Amino acid sequence: MNRNDAPWGRDLQEYLDLLGFDAPIIEQQGSPLAVWGQGNPHAELVFVLEALEGIEQEQAAHLLLKMIQAMGYSLESAYILYFAASTEEVFQHLKTQVPNSKVIVALGDQAACLVFGSNETLSELRSKKLNRSFGRTEAALFATHHPGELLTRAEQKKEAWEDLKAVIAHLS
Repeated sequence: MNRNDAPWGRDLQEYLDLLGFDAPIIEQQGSPLAVWGQGNPHAELVFVLEALEGIEQEQAAHLLLKMIQAMGYSLESAYILYFAASTEEVFQHLKTQVPNSKVIVALGDQAACLVFGSNETLSELRSKKLNRSFGRTEAALFATHHPGELLTRAEQKKEAWEDLKAVIAHLS
């Protein structure tokens, strides 16, 4: 996929600027737009999620920023890794771009299966806490609902907040 084929338009940075992201994008070398990140690449807290399209992506991005802020973090103290396809490039990005992460939160079914290396459902993975090596450190893995899903299923917001509180407790 190249920039011109991407559903979000020609210039990803311009698109994210419109959403209010103020941190530069860090693309996986050799594969622009398959995997990209935003925020502090030295952060100990990393969120991994599948990118959506159009207005759905815009609303999910805003909700994710609110979730991060509710946890007491910001884009200066956390990192968001988006992917457009479930590929090995997600792991490469985690290893090379955010090698110091201590906690990785997978948001949504696809991200959870990818990060946990499992075919289990999100419901099953939400209750598990595993450690996995990415880069130089071992990171604790957590899973919760994708912010896009929370926009359409408000009843899952309480579950997501409980999951995020477990992340906060782990980081404390």
